[in-house]
Amino acid sequence: MAYTKIARELGISEGTVRSRVKRLMESKMLQIVGIADPRYVSLDAPAMIGLVIKPGEIDSVAGEIGKFPEVSYMFMASGSYNLFVAIYCKDKLHLVDFLENKLGKLEHIESSEVFMILKMHKMSYRWGEDLPPSGEPPIDLDWEALEELER
Repeated sequence: MAYTKIARELGISEGTVRSRVKRLMESKMLQIVGIADPRYVSLDAPAMIGLVIKPGEIDSVAGEIGKFPEVSYMFMASGSYNLFVAIYCKDKLHLVDFLENKLGKLEHIESSEVFMILKMHKMSYRWGEDLPPSGEPPIDLDWEALEELER
């Protein structure tokens, strides 16, 4: 969305919008990125990998996995797997290479299961857009820091 449109909707100047966005980006509270749809850039072997990581080693293993360019996102979870990794590979050979020569070489992975994504039914980066407002702020949001950035 253009800064001019944001300014018009908020009733503030475009310069104020630019300044606030700059401060939010500098504080790491906001990132503005372009995201290519993997289906259109020859990444034909997407997969979700469920991992069981040795207790006490999740952060270190996640740090190593996060260095691989194939990894699009990763999260710790409860349940049968304590770490999930979403990857995009160009083809099945690339996927096999990733599993054997990158993930397979890491220590502290006790077990894994690879889920090939056969068909993507929805891919969206508009988090919470369709959710009704709850009226309560997210617990981890630093409202004082946000208010400071608005000044």
